[in-house]
Amino acid sequence: MFQYAYAYALSKRNWCKFLLDVSTFDWYKVRKNELSLFDNVPPYAEIKDIPFYERFGLNWKNKWIARWVRAVWWRLNPDDYRETSKWFDPKFAELKKWYIIGYFQTERYFQEYKEEVKKLFAFKESTEERVSEYIEKNNLNLQHIAMLHVRRWDFQNDPNCCTISTKYYIEARKMFFPYHKLLIFSDDVSRCEDNLKFSSEDVHYVDWLNWIESLCLMSKCHNFIISNSTFARWWAYLSNYDKKIIVRPDLEFDRRVKGEAYCRDHYPKEWIPFKW
Repeated sequence: MFQYAYAYALSKRNWCKFLLDVSTFDWYKVRKNELSLFDNVPPYAEIKDIPFYERFGLNWKNKWIARWVRAVWWRLNPDDYRETSKWFDPKFAELKKWYIIGYFQTERYFQEYKEEVKKLFAFKESTEERVSEYIEKNNLNLQHIAMLHVRRWDFQNDPNCCTISTKYYIEARKMFFPYHKLLIFSDDVSRCEDNLKFSSEDVHYVDWLNWIESLCLMSKCHNFIISNSTFARWWAYLSNYDKKIIVRPDLEFDRRVKGEAYCRDHYPKEWIPFKW
């Protein structure tokens, strides 16, 4: 989603079209490309649009050799640009001719097109209907609910990532939303039930919704306690309420480091950093 938003904003600045190269998903098995689940399907690149060195070796069994050969070739191409830092780089906001690779996980790359970017991620009518049914069935008053997101499984098993302690969620709830019911989203609900000591009357665990439906439901909330997850960032970002309150950790997803200096570009300034 960050890459899509970045490419859209760059194309607007340069009055040109853009294409998304999703060929990586041919071999990347952790997750699928599911941008097409949104109402506005992005323009995808075809094989002919992708530099030959990026296509090289896609079907090889030995991916390391293919990656090494591609790395040599792209270093020789003056129109090839690769993100080298986690933070905002103004050079990448003004490129003119390029094949670009990066994560671009900061609003600063597309902030001036914020409302247009939100429309890129409009939900299909079927998704909206499913979520409306869920809200009605569970009698959810979203004005008096705080959304809380916990991400565990892939972070827990990846040595380069870190999960957030339960203390963050418990203390943030006490400070910001002590009288709100909690709408909890997680990939490990049983673990949350065992460790987040909230009364059953104060909590609703979201179930029976897939990720796009969960995203749609979250975007309708007014109040947020998010995890150190890029998905959680988008869930809060897509909410259209002007007075929404978003509490976020002073911690990024891939370092066991706390502090604003490290998080300086990753969150909108109005989001509230919580230290625990």
